[in-house]
Amino acid sequence: MVSQLIAGLWGTTQLQLFRIVDGRLADTRKGPGVAQVIGQDFEALLLRLVEDWLERDCDTEVLLAGMVGSTIGWRETEYVRCPAPALKVMDRTASVSLGHRRAQILSGMACINSLGEPDVLRGEEVELIGLEAMLSQSGADRSLVCIPGTHTKWVMLKDSLVESFQSSVAGEIFAALTKSGVLAADHGDTFFRDVFVAAVGDAARDAAALVHLLFSARSRVTSGKMDASHAADRLSGLLIGADVAGVLRSFALSPGNLPEVAVVAMPAIGKRYVVALEEFGFNARLVPSQDAAVAGFLKVSESIGKGVADA
Repeated sequence: MVSQLIAGLWGTTQLQLFRIVDGRLADTRKGPGVAQVIGQDFEALLLRLVEDWLERDCDTEVLLAGMVGSTIGWRETEYVRCPAPALKVMDRTASVSLGHRRAQILSGMACINSLGEPDVLRGEEVELIGLEAMLSQSGADRSLVCIPGTHTKWVMLKDSLVESFQSSVAGEIFAALTKSGVLAADHGDTFFRDVFVAAVGDAARDAAALVHLLFSARSRVTSGKMDASHAADRLSGLLIGADVAGVLRSFALSPGNLPEVAVVAMPAIGKRYVVALEEFGFNARLVPSQDAAVAGFLKVSESIGKGVADA
């Protein structure tokens, strides 16, 4: 194991950097997402952010994952086709210059999802690798992982393989409606659980009516039936409720054939998916996304050092 691992989840809207020393998280930083760096010098930007980390006199490895390896990123990497172990992404890395060092960009994964559509993910594979290392899920027959975000990923694992996955744009819709629409204003981490749960139930009963139900986030306020501060939680509950209902239908899942769902996320958004899944009768476990990412990068680094990936 290298003395210092500098790892980055470089997504569309944000860069999350981790400095890991002797296997332990020592520092974190944030930077602009890939969408804000298009047309600029990725190398120069990253060097500015981690220059002092790189100056330390120790054996250092740099790993990057996410949209940095996409067509709009620093260097495009080829997708690993599913079903496959998530660790297979280390077989198709791209090497880029970082000052007098090299950085490795991991590939993403691709599949044909349960709707028969092509689907892709980048960055989430690191959290999947970390989740397996943290929870010792190797050998589990079948399990479902939810990774909420702008584009939430629902990943079906079978015998430690990423069998398939399905993307949802619930997060992007919520952001668009609360930032530029008139239905509701996002109140940050404020969480009116009862309002959210009721909305999840409404979506579960009639997910096909989602585009009509969404307007109730406004009409309930204008009619005096609901306080304006509750509108965002109703909107969130409707979208997440429809998201959960849709993926359960697509994967033909019920509480009887799936003992637990792992939700890998920051607490603010993760707790919403946990609550929604519980309303559908599932046991759900929240796993902090930072913990999963750090564990995943450590496992990738270890595997690269050994030069071995699971077949």
